[in-house]
Amino acid sequence: MNSHNLKRGAIIGAAAAMLSGCGNFAQRISEPIRQAVQLEPNARAHGENYQKMIYLMGRLMMGEEQERADAAGRLGILHDARAVPALAAALKDPSKLVRSNAAWALGEIGDPSAASALRETLSDPDAFTRNDAAEALRKLKVEKAPASAGMHGSK
Repeated sequence: MNSHNLKRGAIIGAAAAMLSGCGNFAQRISEPIRQAVQLEPNARAHGENYQKMIYLMGRLMMGEEQERADAAGRLGILHDARAVPALAAALKDPSKLVRSNAAWALGEIGDPSAASALRETLSDPDAFTRNDAAEALRKLKVEKAPASAGMHGSK
């Protein structure tokens, strides 16, 4: 086994260790992280952004509220479609700040595979999250997002 495979195994093992005992949200987001790590046979070839993405996906899953929200936003800045499943799972986070940032990030990434999760988010109890989901759907250009999803009826 070469050193790259050892590192990859260590990342998967560390992620699995972090996930144990973290509840339902961790279970929903662990599969996207595992897939993103395993999809890349040579992470080194993908450089620093790939490593940042994996780190941020871990923060999205395990951090405090502000860390999770920050990780969601930073994943959007990376524009890497491999983060879409983790961000889609974050649309169900208990924190409205995390949900809102995840919706924004999905719009920044622009992958149409996020459309279904974003459509579900149009009924989020938080008006800012609904607005970010509607704007993300507009950016995806998969359909016209309803104008009624915007800024009314917070909480």
